[in-house]
Amino acid sequence: MRFTEKFYKLLLIVYVFIFSKNILQIFFGIITTSPNKQYDSLILINPLNFSNSTFIFYLLYFILYELVILGTSIYLPLYILLFFIVRRLGNKISIHILYLLILYCMAIWLFNVEMDPFCILVIGILGFLNWFLFKKWVNEK
Repeated sequence: MRFTEKFYKLLLIVYVFIFSKNILQIFFGIITTSPNKQYDSLILINPLNFSNSTFIFYLLYFILYELVILGTSIYLPLYILLFFIVRRLGNKISIHILYLLILYCMAIWLFNVEMDPFCILVIGILGFLNWFLFKKWVNEK
């Protein structure tokens, strides 16, 4: 099957990934005291500080920054690369999780932050989700 015929499904997978990533980050940010301070200065994910204005700011941040800017400029090219890797090597859970782990390690190195065990758990969950969505929507081996 040609890439152009699968592009809209790949775009949908990217947006499901972004939505799921943010839901998992909020969930783990609220129930744990994770040392990851990635969003503390932006949206203060803390049950004691979470107000309506924080929620509105987070929605604007999510729509404009995550979906529009990062979704099209960063995540979509990475998922196009993943599409061709999966097409070449087959759709395996290990490929999806390893791909996300490599990207996470590159981000740690690039932004000089500490590794967070909850991010590794989120990567495992998102890797399984990617595998399932590729299996269901892209139908690569």
